[in-house]
Amino acid sequence: MKFFYFLLVFMEFSFCRRVVVTTWDGHGFRSATLNAYNSLNSGNSRMGSLVEGLSTCERLQCDTTVGYGGSPDESGETTLDALLIDGPGHRMAAVAQLRRVRDAARVAWAVMNHTQHTMIVGEQATRFALQMGFKEENLTTPASLLMMDVWRRNNCQPNFWKNVNPTPTKSCGPYQPASATENLEKMVLSNRIIDRFHHDTIGMVVIDDSGEVSAGTSTNGARYKHRNE
Repeated sequence: MKFFYFLLVFMEFSFCRRVVVTTWDGHGFRSATLNAYNSLNSGNSRMGSLVEGLSTCERLQCDTTVGYGGSPDESGETTLDALLIDGPGHRMAAVAQLRRVRDAARVAWAVMNHTQHTMIVGEQATRFALQMGFKEENLTTPASLLMMDVWRRNNCQPNFWKNVNPTPTKSCGPYQPASATENLEKMVLSNRIIDRFHHDTIGMVVIDDSGEVSAGTSTNGARYKHRNE
């Protein structure tokens, strides 16, 4: 019984301390974690500290999978997504395909605080951000232009097309739907590369002194994804 009492006390003590947990271990991710933790220690709210951490990774372009200048779509444009979850408030807010605005996490925070929506997408997200006072600017960088140049010279590999003509594993298109017979004849393994630069981003969890939890993510999405108008 003494052991279980100690365990319960230890668990209660542990869960009532400030904690920030972040995916990955690169310099930018560590800076994001530290900034979120310092924000929490400075008396800022759990949600505010979460946004501060995610915004740090956006500014530092963590692993080129977060923030501007990374993961261009098949037209060469970088767009941003962010999601925030407030545990005790049972609230969430997100933006997706945010164009020409660098502060995706802060725009999602504005969605949570100033609208009754849970998600705003594309040009509507950009218009909302501008209404909220965010700056419009180009998200393309020399690094993202180089990614596109290498991709196009490699016949646009990898990409997210299938069951189309010309064969998407060998060409850049433009594509047209293939017939059912052609689809059966051309069944091939996916041509997508699966590694940390093609599927992942920052995920962050923030726990305050009360044991309340917030979580969020920010990303520039999959490289060479379809362009949405």
